[in-house]
Amino acid sequence: MRTHTTTLAVSVLAAAVTVGAAGTANAAATTIPVDSTYIVGVDIEPGLYASPGPIDGDVNCWGTRLAGFSGETDDVIAYAYGHGRVVVDIKPTDAAFESWNCLPWNRIGDSPSAAPAPAAPAAPAPAAPDLTVPLIGSAVVGSAVLPAVGALLLTGSAAA
Repeated sequence: MRTHTTTLAVSVLAAAVTVGAAGTANAAATTIPVDSTYIVGVDIEPGLYASPGPIDGDVNCWGTRLAGFSGETDDVIAYAYGHGRVVVDIKPTDAAFESWNCLPWNRIGDSPSAAPAPAAPAAPAPAAPDLTVPLIGSAVVGSAVLPAVGALLLTGSAAA
């Protein structure tokens, strides 16, 4: 009986650990540890990532942003490569990111395009014409200056 109780307790504990770990396993990572293809928003977060360089110093480190998973060159959005530090801007609209011959990539910040552009200062409103004075000699209608036929007080009634 004791063996059965111990086995049951160990099984319940293992299930609890598995369920607890599943809650954090779904979070997208901010480190790209090994060469592979990573789904953006699932495996990794979008943002700026940097790798210190290639694993094999004789060959470049390559990071490729992908629009799809066909394996065709049409899926390549952009790539970055080099013998030294390589930085890529992985966008939330990218389908995936592929790393080849690179030391681990670390997220170093948000994409510059993720920040909203600063608002342009509002242009001052044009001064409104004073419509309480009589118009003598000419009248402004829209942007055209028209000759006046007579004095007109803009109070709702025309002068006779």
